[in-house]
Amino acid sequence: MVEVIVRMSNPTRPSGASAEELQLLRNAALLPVVLSVFEADLAVARDEGTFPIPGPYIALIRRAVRRLAGDIARTERLLRQCGIEIWGEGRSHREIALQYDCRGDRGRYALTRGMFAGELELLMDYYLGLFDGR
Repeated sequence: MVEVIVRMSNPTRPSGASAEELQLLRNAALLPVVLSVFEADLAVARDEGTFPIPGPYIALIRRAVRRLAGDIARTERLLRQCGIEIWGEGRSHREIALQYDCRGDRGRYALTRGMFAGELELLMDYYLGLFDGR
């Protein structure tokens, strides 16, 4: 699970959520975006002949997708164990937002582009096996 990334540029804490739960909400917001990017890249690599020898690139992206899918499932399970249910989500070019219930409190968790653009690249590096901890 990615924890080093989620500690960067934290927004105001949503009501009812602890610091650890805030990290889970951040993962729940960001990881599906990274998954979408990899799935789009996989389609381009596979269908458009981008690479002269696409096999290694496709295998690398597929491995990243498998790792991401596992972490997304773990994040969802941990949120449920904490009593947090995400009931809505939205993405735009400006923000990623989640609507959730946290043990009876309704909240909205949003990240604006300036808060997450760099993190998406770091997450992509991490899932591709390129993250060196800098």
